[in-house]
Amino acid sequence: MKIDKIFTVAIGTDAINSTVTDMVISLAQRLNISLVAEGMETAE
Repeated sequence: MKIDKIFTVAIGTDAINSTVTDMVISLAQRLNISLVAEGMETAE
């Protein structure tokens, strides 16, 4: 599963996008699906 850059850019600055991103991460973990975050350069 891939998280689009529009969501990853807003991490820590936009509460709605952060919530959506958290839900996508949680879903991927529950379904045991690999997850890729577009636009992320570091693990932080």
